[in-house]
Amino acid sequence: MSDSRRPLLIIFLIIFIDLLGFGLVMPLLPVYAKKLGASGWTIGLLLSSFSAMQFLFAPLWGRLSDRIGRRPVLLVGLVGSVVFYALFGYASNMGHLVLMFVARIGAGIAGATIATAQAFIADSTPPEKRTAGMAIVGAAFGAGFVFGPVIGALCLWLDPPDSSSGITGLPGYLASGFSLVALLLAIAILPESLKEGSRAVHRGWFSVVDLSRAMTIRGMGSLLAIFFLATFAFAKFESTIALFGQTVFHLDFRENFLL
Repeated sequence: MSDSRRPLLIIFLIIFIDLLGFGLVMPLLPVYAKKLGASGWTIGLLLSSFSAMQFLFAPLWGRLSDRIGRRPVLLVGLVGSVVFYALFGYASNMGHLVLMFVARIGAGIAGATIATAQAFIADSTPPEKRTAGMAIVGAAFGAGFVFGPVIGALCLWLDPPDSSSGITGLPGYLASGFSLVALLLAIAILPESLKEGSRAVHRGWFSVVDLSRAMTIRGMGSLLAIFFLATFAFAKFESTIALFGQTVFHLDFRENFLL
């Protein structure tokens, strides 16, 4: 493999392994929360807390990576994933809903570095190959969402949920383990993509001026609206499918994972 393509493979593997963890945990969240007595409103807040943190912290991580480089930001994000997925496993075993919120909020803050991974790809590809490079992120997401639930089903076959609570922390611990693999991989072989002369100093967390300037690009507004609506619909589906499968079709955890 050429030196120019190796960083892209590394970033693909890091995103893929990290998304394995997300795919392991996502089908469990609404069912676990319901078993712990959460209302529908509380379940919605628990599921949305991860993405809410991504929305708030992605600009911060992006601006920080412009100043100190992509590699340290990605490493910090992976450390956070290791810690907070492990906390999710612990909260599951303890049956502690508040700790689940802390775990998902922390994982969302850590996961907001995905935008930094995109910036890494932009740094590492020439303009004519940048579109193909960005597709790596989507491919890694898709692969993680496929294999994460499959591994989750196998995980519950090895360690069935406790008969009294119906909950097991193993998926959370396994997700933490996958993130640890990604972290070690990044420490060992992930290079810094941001050149010294390209580093910038930004003021503030979020720039309305920059957003307004981006929206003036032809087609950008409609593209963002389409992406928002598609993601909105997907999020509604993903947040309810586990409860729907359990309530209407009486699927167990493993069957929900496979679905």
